[in-house]
Amino acid sequence: MSPPIRVGLVGLGKGSLQMGPGVWGASVHLPYLLASPKYTLVAVQNSSVESALASIKYHNLGPDVKAYGTPEDLARDPGVDLVVVSIVVTHHYAVAKPALLAGKDVFVEWPLAVTTAEAEELTTIAEENNCKTIVGLQARASPLVLKIKEIVQSGKIGKILSSTVVGQISSLKPFGTWQEGAKYYVDMDSGANGFYVSFGHFVSH
Repeated sequence: MSPPIRVGLVGLGKGSLQMGPGVWGASVHLPYLLASPKYTLVAVQNSSVESALASIKYHNLGPDVKAYGTPEDLARDPGVDLVVVSIVVTHHYAVAKPALLAGKDVFVEWPLAVTTAEAEELTTIAEENNCKTIVGLQARASPLVLKIKEIVQSGKIGKILSSTVVGQISSLKPFGTWQEGAKYYVDMDSGANGFYVSFGHFVSH
C-alpha cells in the first residue's frame, strides 16, 4: 500500500453552520482528511501562525501538525505533498501560486481564481512544474443536477429553448441578516459571490 499523501490545509476555522472564513475547511475537508487512510494532515496554514495554532488546538490535531501563517512558508515545507486551498476566492491565486512553483500538487475550491488571467497563469505554472491539480466542482455529483441533465439530454420534454434558475442560501440565520465575515458573497467583484460559486457549480456540466 502506498504511503498516505501528506496534506497542508489552507483555511481551517472552528466550523459553524454560518458562512465565513474557515468554515468549509473545517466542515468539509477536515473530516475526510482525518478519516481516510490515504491522507495524513501534516500542516495548517491560516492568516497567521497564531490562528493556525488555535485551529490545530481546537480540533485536537496534535503536536505533529505544523502551523504556518503564509503560503510561502507552507510551500517551502518538504514534508507537504498536497496543498488543499479552502479559503475565499480572492486569495486563491496568492496561496496556490507558491505551492505550484514549489512543485506541490494542489486542490483548489471552485472558482479557481477571481479572473481568467489569474486562472490561466496558475494553469501554466502547474503544467510547467508537472503538478497534479484539481478544482473542486463537487456539484457535478449532485443527484439533483444529474437528474436534470438526464431529463434534458433524453429529449423527454422536447427541445429546451430557454430556462430560468432560481436559488437561495438557506443556511443563513436569522432570516434577513448577513454575516460580516461573508460579505464577499454579495460582492459581484469578489469572484466569490452566489453567481460565480453556486450558479457556476450548477452550470459546470
